[in-house]
Amino acid sequence: MQIVKGETSIQYNKNKLTIKNSHGLKTLEVCETKSGFHETKKITYPSNDMEASTDNSKLLLKDFEDITCSIGIGNSLLDLIIFIDDNKSLEELLSYLKIVIETKDKILGPLTRFYKSKTILIISREGQPGNCNTKKLKNCIKTSLLETLKDNNISILDQLREKGILLDELVEAGLKLCIGVEIDNKLKGKLKRQLIKSLSDINVISLILAAIRAEEDLQYHRIKNVNIDDDPAHLYADEVLGMAVANQIAGTKAIFNFKRYDEEKPGIISRLGPMTDDVIAGLIAGSMSKIFEE
Repeated sequence: MQIVKGETSIQYNKNKLTIKNSHGLKTLEVCETKSGFHETKKITYPSNDMEASTDNSKLLLKDFEDITCSIGIGNSLLDLIIFIDDNKSLEELLSYLKIVIETKDKILGPLTRFYKSKTILIISREGQPGNCNTKKLKNCIKTSLLETLKDNNISILDQLREKGILLDELVEAGLKLCIGVEIDNKLKGKLKRQLIKSLSDINVISLILAAIRAEEDLQYHRIKNVNIDDDPAHLYADEVLGMAVANQIAGTKAIFNFKRYDEEKPGIISRLGPMTDDVIAGLIAGSMSKIFEE
C-alpha cells in the first residue's frame, strides 16, 4: 500500500513503514530494540487526513493544527508517528515523547496489553517556525486515538479472551450443572448463541467490565487499606454484580440459578479471581435460565 501526496510518500506493508520526502527533518525514535536520537533527511510531512489498508494492517493520518498523528494498526500493533510542523530541539522532542506515552496509556488503558506500540516516532520540521505546544500535542494524540478506536476497538469477547476466558469454556461450565436434559450439540449450540446474545447487552458488558477493572485494582493493591488476597467474607460486592448480571439476562429465577454456579464453581469459574468468578457465574446462570424459558 502506498500513499502519495505532492512530495509526500508513505509506504506501509506488513507492519513496515517507509517514509520519504525531500524536506530535512529532525526525528526522535523509540522502539523495542533501541532507544535514542538520530537525524534523517528523508521523512514525510503529510498535509491531509488519509486512510489506507492492506490485508492485515491499516494506516491512518489525522491532521490537526501544526501536528499530524499517523497511526499504523496491524496484528494487535499500534504504532505512532507524530509530525510537528515546528522546529524543536531534541530535548523538546524528548519531553514530547513523555507526553505522547502518558496520553496513549491513559486513552488505551487496559488495551495497552492488546495494542502494543512497538515504535513511537516524533518528527519536527527543521527551519520551520511554528506554534506547537504540549496542550496541542495532547489534544492531537487524544483525538486521533479516540477516533481510531471507534473503528478498531475490541469486543467484550476479546476482553474475556485476553483474561483467559474462552466462549467454549463458558458453555462447558454451564452444562456441568445441567440436570434432567440430554446434553447434545443442539443444546451446546443454543447455550453458545445465548451467551453471545447476553454479551451484546450493554448492561451485562458494563457489569462484567466493572468487576474486571475492580479486581485488577484490588489484586494489585492499588487501593490503600484494601486487601482481597484471601477473598474475605465481608466482600459481597462481587456477588451483587454477579446477581445483577444474572437478573439482567433472565430475571429473578436466574438469581437462584446464580447461587448454584457461585457455590459449586464448575469449570472455568473455579479458576477466576474473586470478582470475575461471580460475574461469569452470573453470565452463565442467566444464559442457562434463558434457554430453558420456552
